[in-house]
Amino acid sequence: MRSHSAGTLIRPLIVAAVLAGFVLPEPSFPMARSRGSNDPVQQGDAGFKSGRGNGRLGGRVTDLEGNALAGIEVRLVFSQIDDLIYKDKSSKKGDFAFAGLGSGYWNLTVFGPGYEIYTASINVSQVSANPPVRVRLQKSAASSAGLAGDTASQADLDKGRQLLDERKFAEALPFLEAFLAKNPSIMGARLLVGDCRRELGRLDEAETDYGAVLDSAKTDPDLAAELAPRARLGLGDIKLKQGKEAEASEHFREAVRISPRDEALAYSVGEICYAAKRYDEAVRYFLAAEQLKPDWPDPILKLGYVYLAKNEIPGAIAKFEKFLAMERQGERAASVKAILESIRK
Repeated sequence: MRSHSAGTLIRPLIVAAVLAGFVLPEPSFPMARSRGSNDPVQQGDAGFKSGRGNGRLGGRVTDLEGNALAGIEVRLVFSQIDDLIYKDKSSKKGDFAFAGLGSGYWNLTVFGPGYEIYTASINVSQVSANPPVRVRLQKSAASSAGLAGDTASQADLDKGRQLLDERKFAEALPFLEAFLAKNPSIMGARLLVGDCRRELGRLDEAETDYGAVLDSAKTDPDLAAELAPRARLGLGDIKLKQGKEAEASEHFREAVRISPRDEALAYSVGEICYAAKRYDEAVRYFLAAEQLKPDWPDPILKLGYVYLAKNEIPGAIAKFEKFLAMERQGERAASVKAILESIRK
């Protein structure tokens, strides 16, 4: 399990390509609008989507001293789609639980008033029991450091992050900007503001935000390790949108250099390159993610689609078969079986 602080969102782009009669899956932003408790929310066509199965996942939320925290919101989103989310709240003992999960990586988000938002990428299995997730929340920087120190300021951050997780960028931005105005030194918030502005097409402003994060990271080792790779990822996305491919590639290389053991980061760079149809680069980063996490089927599946887009059929078949050896059931498996049947004819 890899955990991240409030500023470490990863935002893959959206793309669709048609080849051999199949719609290739779109890189997806791993958050969605939610409703209900511990029930999945679905919207749109589920033809190539998965996320449902027999997997179970549970855990406990505590503070740093080990005291149980009740009433903390817990969200779980399948990494491959943007319209399926499970939602629960921690019990009096701090416990939460989810059922009906498919195999693969899920994005966990845990947040409560006055605490830093906790996120993690968790590999869920339907075959074996999944170990319980231990979530330890720390007091927010604003509360701990007395920065702006008021309840309204923290509420702005919590609300902005919630709306950002739901992809409501225009609604999230005013809350995040309000928090940042009172707490300008909190670079995690600056990164979130940059993410919002980037998604809204305000690229020059977002570039300034990411630049501020990188400037702060020069003198702060923690920021350099935690937030700088995400800022580089955002800058790479911006440069691709501006047609500056060489600069984009440099930002991606630097992001991975800073965090070379982060398979989720390598995967996200691969998705951005895949979206931009830079298939050779996508292969490089998906292969890196596969090597870092050999039991993760997602980069293997994406390699199959990239090789298919490159018309490298033997490579596509090899990756699809490897994926099916890891994930034999579910909608993703059914889609891959149909593709294999078609390209083998």
